[in-house]
Amino acid sequence: MMQAQLLSQRSTIFDQADPYAVSGYVNQHVGNHCILMPRAGHPLASLNHRKFASLDLCRISYGGSVRVTSGALETIYHLQVLLRGNCLWRGHGQEHYFAPGELLLINPDDPVDLTYSDDCEKFILKVPTTLLESVCDEQRWRYPGRACGFWRTAISSMNWKVSSTCWR
Repeated sequence: MMQAQLLSQRSTIFDQADPYAVSGYVNQHVGNHCILMPRAGHPLASLNHRKFASLDLCRISYGGSVRVTSGALETIYHLQVLLRGNCLWRGHGQEHYFAPGELLLINPDDPVDLTYSDDCEKFILKVPTTLLESVCDEQRWRYPGRACGFWRTAISSMNWKVSSTCWR
């Protein structure tokens, strides 16, 4: 049986580095954002990144508490899976604390407002809107004319229902 890791030592971009350097790289390759960190302490961030066809795979830890904000991602979706720690998401008048194993899907039109714990580590899959457009075309599904939107309905603190406007 063949085993392969998409994010391995070879995909390490930063290891124990300045969080602002990691943030700069993420802005260029994964999605625009701003970070706000406490003035005290000297956190060390880590980042693994690999391009896989039209997708980007990323594993990130800022090494300290950080608030990540952004306007809309515009032409990309982010599927984020929390690996360690916790993450507070704020949006659409709601808040949710993510625990390890939970995932967050960020639409291209959604603003981003996330607060990571000191020990937070995430896996992020960056998906271009053009990929979903081509899937809709190939499957002859109706496409809404602008980016497909997925919405969240809080069922309980641990279960979220994800629905789509283009998969009907």
